[in-house]
Amino acid sequence: MPRLLGPAQWTEIAMDGSALPVATMLLFHDPATHHRRLLVRFPAGFERSEVGSYQTRERFLVLAGSLTIGRQELVPGNLLDVGAGVLRDRTLAPHGALTLVSFDARPQWAAAAPSTATEPLPLRHLQPPDEFCARFWDL
Repeated sequence: MPRLLGPAQWTEIAMDGSALPVATMLLFHDPATHHRRLLVRFPAGFERSEVGSYQTRERFLVLAGSLTIGRQELVPGNLLDVGAGVLRDRTLAPHGALTLVSFDARPQWAAAAPSTATEPLPLRHLQPPDEFCARFWDL
């Protein structure tokens, strides 16, 4: 049965392909599907230069700071919806970022060979808090 978790605590985890860890706070987890929602705090200077993908759909909303994925800079209010297996290259948070993330299943990173032609990932700009509540959880 899905459950909200509490009390919430920050946990530092190593992210595959990066030198700096990120801090995560698990907010929701469904043990049957491994669907989860969490806050992810990227430290200033974060960089993942490894090309790869998650093997599940991922959605994340930038709440504070900025995050660059490939050639796209994401700022507060940007919602990124990335399908399972969609390749991404270089993730940067030069000044740090706070994101709200949803994975449809257990996130497993799969490294891939460097790509020379990366298509921009699907990006939307929400007008929090109204659209945030209506769209983020129901996508």
